[in-house]
Amino acid sequence: MLAARRVVGAAVLASTLATSMAIAARPCAGASFTAQRARRLQPTAGVCTLLNRTTVAPLGAASRWLSTAAGARVPPLVSTEWLSQRLAQAADTSDAVEGSGNGRIVVVDATWRNEPEEDPNSEEVWAKAYAQSGWLAWLGGKSAKVADDGKRKMLSDADAYKRMHIQGARFAGIKPFTDPMSSLPNMLPSSREYAQAMSTKRLFFLASDLGITRDDHVVLYDAFGIYSAPRVWWTLKFFGHERVSVLDGGLFKWVRERRAVERGAPVFQATRYPEPTSANMDMAMDMRQMAMHLIDYTNSDSYVIVDARPLGRFAGHDREPRLKVPSGHMPSSINIPHTEFVNLDGTLKQPAAIRAAFEKRNIAIDRRQVVLMSGSSVTAAAVYLALEVVDEAEKAAGRPALPLRRIYDGGWTEWAVNPKSPIRTWANS
Repeated sequence: MLAARRVVGAAVLASTLATSMAIAARPCAGASFTAQRARRLQPTAGVCTLLNRTTVAPLGAASRWLSTAAGARVPPLVSTEWLSQRLAQAADTSDAVEGSGNGRIVVVDATWRNEPEEDPNSEEVWAKAYAQSGWLAWLGGKSAKVADDGKRKMLSDADAYKRMHIQGARFAGIKPFTDPMSSLPNMLPSSREYAQAMSTKRLFFLASDLGITRDDHVVLYDAFGIYSAPRVWWTLKFFGHERVSVLDGGLFKWVRERRAVERGAPVFQATRYPEPTSANMDMAMDMRQMAMHLIDYTNSDSYVIVDARPLGRFAGHDREPRLKVPSGHMPSSINIPHTEFVNLDGTLKQPAAIRAAFEKRNIAIDRRQVVLMSGSSVTAAAVYLALEVVDEAEKAAGRPALPLRRIYDGGWTEWAVNPKSPIRTWANS
């Protein structure tokens, strides 16, 4: 009887997902990396269309991050103390952050706010939220402005950077590392767009050149602690830039500790960052693969889907920040808000606490592959970073590495805007 139910259920899901799978299943084989960008104007953007199924060779399990020397592996997370010491050493040895040379550290501000689209009150909502959380207080009110109507509104991320950023940091946000032609938010860019973002000015998005080389150790931070920086970190790793870390606690912790900050928008020398010819495709999933997971009960390569959005949006009680996107969740997905992995001071929790968040939902991260998603898979990357930290701790202790983990790039937005996608809420589950 159970088998018969599964067959019927699979048939129903197969019917409802036919449209999404047909769109996402466009062939990848035989097409060049950049030629695949012809799909960008389509309503979905499957990761398989980014490039052929070639991957960057994974680093050996025995590899350990040792130093900032070129070629050495670096930790996924670095502390404010670690970064402060390295920047001081670079200044003392005349190997400044913005200088050239192997093994240099390049600090990048990857702050991004998920502003609700088409919502005229979005800026005021953000300003109130930050004021209530104390964010405006420690930044001295420099991130907000009062409009003619008397309402407090947030500055743009780039303007906030100009008013205060870590000394020597460059501004990027998220936009340079997304597909500018996709109808979906924050999708992975093409290899050429990625290389341009790393080296030269991106029209419309960057105020200055990033000037990053393949040998640089890129340290990313955002103003909120652990929020948007992990998404850029994940994108760099996807395209094979292994020497990249996230600053634990971000600008929030850096300023509280009274470390060096500066104003303005310095300009850095542009570089020629080589266009990647392959990528770590095992780090991402597309809509076709997600749909197959729901209808193929015989798939031996099973995994658990973790949704990092707030509980209210997952349950279908609260609206999505994008007004035309319904709230709810994907069938069989499990909700763990990304905030459960972050301390009140904006730092990432310890590996034991990260494990506990999964174990509380009966998810054995030692045995199960995990696919992460969120609204546009930005905060999903924060959970990916948390799992990476646990994985590093396991390997450092001589234990086996964690199973494969991936991010569903299109996220809830891609899934929910497709009228054929099954959506569950706590009212109809």
